[in-house]
Amino acid sequence: MLGELLRDVGLAARRLIRRPLWTLQAVTVLALGLGAALALYGVIHAVLLRPLPFDQAQEVVKVMPQHRQTGTLSTVPYRSFVRWRDTVDGFSDIAVFRGGMRVLDGAELPERLSTAAVSEDYFDVLGVTADRGRVFVAEDFAAGAPPTVVIDRRLWRSRFGGDKDVVGRRIVLDGEPATVIGVVDRQYHDARADLFGWKAVWVPLRVDEAVEVAAGTHGYGVVARLADGVDVTAVESSLEAVALNLEATYPDTHRGWGVSVRTAPDLLLGEAEEPLRILTVAVLLLLLIACSNVAHLFLALAPERRRRAAICRALGASNWQMLRQLWCESLWVSCLAAVGGLLLALWVLEIIPLLAPAGTPRLDHLAIGGPVLWGALILTLGTAFLSSLLPALGLRRMGAETFASRRHGRPRHGRWSRELLVVAEVALALVLVLSTGLLLRSLWSLQAVDPGFDSNNLLLARIDLPPSRYGDAEQRQELASHLETTLRQLPEIEDAGLLFQEPPLKDLPHVFHYWLPGSPPPEGRRYTAGWLVSGGYQRAMGLRLLAGRWFEDDERTDNSTHLVINQTLARSLWPDQDAVGRILMSGTADAPKQHRVLGVVADVAYAGLGTTPELQMEMYAPWGSVQRQVTAVVRGPGITRRRQQVEDAIRQILPGAPILGLESGRELLAADLVEQRFLTQLLSAFALLALVLAAAGLHGVLSHGVSQRRAEIGLRMALGADARQMAGMIAAQGMRAVGLGLMVGVVLSLALRRPLASHLYGIGPGDLMTYAVVIMLLLGVALVASWWPARRAARTDPATTLRWE
Repeated sequence: MLGELLRDVGLAARRLIRRPLWTLQAVTVLALGLGAALALYGVIHAVLLRPLPFDQAQEVVKVMPQHRQTGTLSTVPYRSFVRWRDTVDGFSDIAVFRGGMRVLDGAELPERLSTAAVSEDYFDVLGVTADRGRVFVAEDFAAGAPPTVVIDRRLWRSRFGGDKDVVGRRIVLDGEPATVIGVVDRQYHDARADLFGWKAVWVPLRVDEAVEVAAGTHGYGVVARLADGVDVTAVESSLEAVALNLEATYPDTHRGWGVSVRTAPDLLLGEAEEPLRILTVAVLLLLLIACSNVAHLFLALAPERRRRAAICRALGASNWQMLRQLWCESLWVSCLAAVGGLLLALWVLEIIPLLAPAGTPRLDHLAIGGPVLWGALILTLGTAFLSSLLPALGLRRMGAETFASRRHGRPRHGRWSRELLVVAEVALALVLVLSTGLLLRSLWSLQAVDPGFDSNNLLLARIDLPPSRYGDAEQRQELASHLETTLRQLPEIEDAGLLFQEPPLKDLPHVFHYWLPGSPPPEGRRYTAGWLVSGGYQRAMGLRLLAGRWFEDDERTDNSTHLVINQTLARSLWPDQDAVGRILMSGTADAPKQHRVLGVVADVAYAGLGTTPELQMEMYAPWGSVQRQVTAVVRGPGITRRRQQVEDAIRQILPGAPILGLESGRELLAADLVEQRFLTQLLSAFALLALVLAAAGLHGVLSHGVSQRRAEIGLRMALGADARQMAGMIAAQGMRAVGLGLMVGVVLSLALRRPLASHLYGIGPGDLMTYAVVIMLLLGVALVASWWPARRAARTDPATTLRWE
């Protein structure tokens, strides 16, 4: 048996060598599909399937307050953490942390690092141990204990050069010396890990628990590990009971807030799952189209295979032996295509991290490893089977009588198979191209959204003011005013302003608590986005003033603060009324503060382009005290060419302040669309490849049909049919299959439209315009693919054909 199999393998190889062009075409087509599939499988394995860095990650959860009506997630009040820790039995460990930024001194240019102050159980919750040194113990949290820090492996390598003696080394964070006691590494370095407090540097969290509980201080994160046999639903029920108790005890701060418990896989990978599912479907469709093309090529060999089958049958060969030979040929093609696909996948995996959105998890681990190779083997066997399936079905009808007959008129066997493959290819290509068209239209709609500010000639510089260098409040205020004045006086600068936090589209603004006069808290308390800005911010940012006026810096007082609100908030609070001059209250009912509305500006899409109006309620207040984060906003013609000029001015005034980024207004908008653009680019590549393969398949089927029907065409032309009629007959044959494929594709697209719905803006998944354009595009491609076979049929010489027959 083994000897026969090896003989069939050798025979199949010799047949492929005798048909080099056919073999090259089949291998190339299948390699494109396999390469795309293997590259995507490499991404899926790295992002979704590879174990998370935390030990038993499915038991690690993050606990967050969630508003019952809006679903908004928030940071944790310390008093909530204490209640959860002391009353909920569903956790084996629970820890609290507080993220922040600190500047590492000791270099020519100070480096700002993400840090977290963590409680004693933090590393136990995550199941993380130190690669070098140790993590925190109880003594590190005692009053008067010497300052200690734990650093991650990436910082150890980048800043300390992988020094083996780093444990015990003294570093300076925000002007305070501390001792490195350990280095940890969980190979997880992306933006989502921040959700669990995974930072570059950790310090012990030292708080006065009684003071924090009494003050209700927010800003904490809580991570926990589920106890054995406890699931998320049970823990959420227990935490909800605690939330109701806190709401009754502290109605001012806890009213309306429940609890959400999310596992590490959900939080770290949740946003990446849906785009990867869409891409998986796209790649599978592309692979099926490639398999259909290879099946076309195998069916094109049917005349040769019929003659060979007749001889084999006459010599006593069985169906199984002929099927085995066919499968060996298909397996050779798939194996050669798999080698080419692996090379293509290696190249694609090097490109994907360069194109992917910042913060896409775990892309630094893309590689062709064991799991991907196993996937390649499975895909190779699968494509070999699919490519030979329809040709194998035709083997049963091949007998000795086939060899005896030289009749090559209208074929009765195999035509339906070839047309069925065309239908399948067109249908699958329509699904891919239509999905891409919908995403392209959505992207164009998003790019046309008014962000609420003028992005032209705009430059934003994000600056960090470390307390070690700028700890005095009056000094920070003087430097901020001096910075704004200096930037405004630079050559060809039209205006400059300051924003005392991250810019729009980069991070969420401050939360401003207020109420309307006559409805004091807690019942009347409301929340909105709040921006602390300078008097020049509106002109520099290009905000459109719709009513009233903007404030000036000298309009700040202790008890009466002027505000500017946006259009959505004005309509929400005072529909069909003038908002200018209205009063809002803040603070507490015992110590209220008045805020008078000076003006109304257009909405700014701070939460992202295309966000709902509920996420666009904003107010702007004059800056009081300068916080650590400052964004300088500068406007002028050709401002992007003056980056260095702006940077030099900032460094001259704030020499010890790290500049976190300099970007133009257009770059700010482009960064918000990078995820949508990335998904659209990948699907566009797949759709273009699917169009090419579908066109090649249609062309191949029609060309083969012309060759098989040569006698029929010659006879028709001898009986009076002209060239135009013959060309129309061949083209109509192809267009019938294309039309049926389009109908099937439309049905499939309607059935698969739900996954795309959440990625669309401004259009629905059933957009008629997109459907019409895509169908017309496919019809055009089909006509082009049909032109050459139809031309061949029209140029048939009936005398020569009939003489040959």
